[in-house]
Amino acid sequence: MFPVVKNFYGRSSTVFSIVRVATRSCRRFVMVLLVLFLIFYISSTLYNYVVDFYLPTMQAEPVRKDVSRMPIIKDQVNFIPSIIRPKEVVNKLFILVLINSAAGSKAHYRKRMAIRNTWGKPDSQSQWRIIFFLGKTNKPLIDGNRLTEAKQYRDIIIGDFPDTYRNITQKLMMAFHWASKQNYEYLLKTDDDAYINLPLLITWINKQSYPKKPLYAGVLYRANVIRDPSHRHFVSWTDLKEIRYPWYPKGALYVLSSDVVQNMVQITKHVKMITVDDAYVGVLASYLGVKPVRLHGFIQWNFLPKLLELFDTCTYMNIFGMADNLTPDDIYFVHQQVTLLRDSSKWMCIHIYHPVLATIGLFVLILFILYRLRHSIF
Repeated sequence: MFPVVKNFYGRSSTVFSIVRVATRSCRRFVMVLLVLFLIFYISSTLYNYVVDFYLPTMQAEPVRKDVSRMPIIKDQVNFIPSIIRPKEVVNKLFILVLINSAAGSKAHYRKRMAIRNTWGKPDSQSQWRIIFFLGKTNKPLIDGNRLTEAKQYRDIIIGDFPDTYRNITQKLMMAFHWASKQNYEYLLKTDDDAYINLPLLITWINKQSYPKKPLYAGVLYRANVIRDPSHRHFVSWTDLKEIRYPWYPKGALYVLSSDVVQNMVQITKHVKMITVDDAYVGVLASYLGVKPVRLHGFIQWNFLPKLLELFDTCTYMNIFGMADNLTPDDIYFVHQQVTLLRDSSKWMCIHIYHPVLATIGLFVLILFILYRLRHSIF
């Protein structure tokens, strides 16, 4: 009997040793994963801070230029007249929203209707109003339908020029010219394939520490000027002599105070228009000495529609907007999510409202887990 017992305990001891070694290996593996996650989290946070916040803000204040001494560009003295204009803004708005749309496609009409029925619908306090700006197709039936739509909703500017990509800056400046004569505090420029959370955007503007100063805000971007004539963003040396554009917000969403819009319209006759419309606005701002500021909380990806159902609650509770390529159904879906969560508790989103506190808490939690694993029995 004794040899059997001895053999039994010997095998039990061996099994226990194997389990202990395996457990120790698993513990080390978990510790490595936690450390790697912590390193990745901190490095990504630092990267976002440096690239998205520090680099744009470290730029020197642009020096205002006296454009009155610059030659007048003859074909930019007078803006191209519009075929039809929307209803004038009589009572002062907080935000006038200019939305770039296209004249020819029925898909763009459906997007305009989706915006009219969702985020662009005026609120009870009439803090905002949406205006679409288009060109012409030179097809009588289509242009006739657009005129009928404009007369029905009174929220469309139609320019007397072809609605092509090469005319996109001209189309934008036409809208700016009309807007410069209206009564509002801030202007928001966006596109018809975007969703904008206007109440949250208004809250952000009101929280700025310099509400009376000129404001130019959005998702900041900088790029080299493209000199390839075959590229759609081609700009010649005679039109713009700089190698790189100044920092400027991308065209899917940016906010301008009304005084900046008026000043931009005034100097356009001295600054040659280029085909990159958002970069041109950045050039005008640099001439005026207005520095753009970073606006967080806007998501802009070409593949965004494929991810809409994957975003969590905190994303829909805190976004200023989403773009690009949103379909009408996407706009309705996002509006439903934002509306349902508008009054929800925000404690679950502490990592968004208090990122430093959340980072410290996560760091302490991981250290605690590592400590427990290190001193675990197994």
